[in-house]
Amino acid sequence: MEEKFREVLTSFYNDLESIQGLELIDIVLYGSAVTGDFTYGKGDIDFLVFISNEIALEQVVAVFELHENYRLSDDMFSQLEGTYYSITSDYDLRSGIYIGTSRKGWKTIDANIHGSIEQGMILSKYSALKGRIDLIDLFEINHEAIENEIKTLNLEIASMSKAVHDIEFQIYGIQTLARCLYTKETRSFVSKSGAIEYLDKFNEFSAYKETLGKIKKLRYPYSKEDLLSLSYDETSRIILGLTDILSR
Repeated sequence: MEEKFREVLTSFYNDLESIQGLELIDIVLYGSAVTGDFTYGKGDIDFLVFISNEIALEQVVAVFELHENYRLSDDMFSQLEGTYYSITSDYDLRSGIYIGTSRKGWKTIDANIHGSIEQGMILSKYSALKGRIDLIDLFEINHEAIENEIKTLNLEIASMSKAVHDIEFQIYGIQTLARCLYTKETRSFVSKSGAIEYLDKFNEFSAYKETLGKIKKLRYPYSKEDLLSLSYDETSRIILGLTDILSR
């Protein structure tokens, strides 16, 4: 783990320790922060927090308040996005909290919210702050479930792309389907930018290299300039090409 992330997570861990009754086990980092694709001020720092007790209402409130303060800051803490899981001694996931980088995405949860593809992605590369947890006890790489999830995502994104004329959705659709394609063909996992780069091997996308190059560099939140630089017609054709390949 890079020192800048270790410093953030250590401060984060210390802040959580100050919440009365929260029995911390560890904080895990995954995603761009450990794959090397992280951009300061853009995207998310994806985390998992594991605790050994069920999260009481007063602790939920305290956690939300902590992240509200983080969200209003100008430093890397505002980019923290992830999930708190309460786990049993038998390593079963119980209740928890999902925290987005905006208040709109915050919610309590009562089960594992990570899909099969994301579980595989997490297990492929992660870093635990304290080294107290092995995620293989909590998540799994189930290739049959991953293939079914890819089929579902392919159908959903194809349908939504036709119904929703929104360039941000198109970006999400291309990034998601590119990762699905990479995973389907290689049975492994890759970052968003790595998945876009993978499309270079397909002749179907040779006419869209400039557009894909722009999407490869994008990190949320997108600027108005980012969105205006993309053609809705082109992104729609890229999604059509991806859904066609994934359907074969």
